[in-house]
Amino acid sequence: MRLLQEKEILLRCFTQNIDTLERIAGVESDRIVEAHGSFATSRCIDCSKEVFLLSSYCLVLRMMLMVVPER
Repeated sequence: MRLLQEKEILLRCFTQNIDTLERIAGVESDRIVEAHGSFATSRCIDCSKEVFLLSSYCLVLRMMLMVVPER
């Protein structure tokens, strides 16, 4: 997809994936339309501070598998 973007063929990338693989591959975020949202950013459930998860795909996978404890 990044190659299509570099050749100026890719106008939009419509995806149902929430794992941010398109972003990790290098597709510009303004070209991505995420139908079901994504894990690109998250917010702390206590303080609402935004947390960016794109630094590591492994971190994204861990967040997908994490269970939030009951309060």
